[in-house]
Amino acid sequence: PTIEETNPVISADGNILYFDRKNNPANVETDKDDIWYSVKDRNGKWEQAKNIGRPLNNKDYNFVISSSPDNNTLLLGNKYASDGVSPNGAGVSIAQKGLRGWEIPKDVVIEDYVNNVYSSLFNVDIFLSIEKLVLYSHKVL
Repeated sequence: PTIEETNPVISADGNILYFDRKNNPANVETDKDDIWYSVKDRNGKWEQAKNIGRPLNNKDYNFVISSSPDNNTLLLGNKYASDGVSPNGAGVSIAQKGLRGWEIPKDVVIEDYVNNVYSSLFNVDIFLSIEKLVLYSHKVL
């Protein structure tokens, strides 16, 4: 299968690029998405991308939704089990970077959130705002 890179997210300071790679032999689960990242060096060039590793990459489809301004918190797609290896269903999680690296992501509870399996089949993105949940389709059905 072809290795595919999708879902780029740039850090607020512009120095870290997160993305996911599909079908990469270096992924935790090669046929699923893993989070990868690249850091901009002092000359403004992107370093070779690295797999972010466990616990952010587990046996599910892993991807970054957003990065905090201080680069120590990531909002992630899907939920994580407490073992840091197993998936825990659809939803949103938040991960903090500690002294020893990334901690096991914790669930983010979104009031009235309902996962619709069809959203992933039809390229629907979910955006959160202060006022409401918004669905946006970038594919004409």
